Amino acid sequence: MEHTIEYDCECNDCKGTGLYTGMAEGDGFAVVCHACNGTGKRHEVIT
Repeated sequence: MEHTIEYDCECNDCKGTGLYTGMAEGDGFAVVCHACNGTGKRHEVIT
C-alpha cells in the first residue's frame, strides 16, 4: 500500500510574493518568479 502526501507551501525562491528579485534586477525591479509562476506557492508531493 503506497501513501502520498500532497501540500502547498510558500515558494522558497520568491518568499511567497510571486516576484523574484536577484542580481540581474536593479533596485525597485522584479520579475515573475519562474519556480511558482507568480503564485507565491509551490505544490509538493511526497510518496
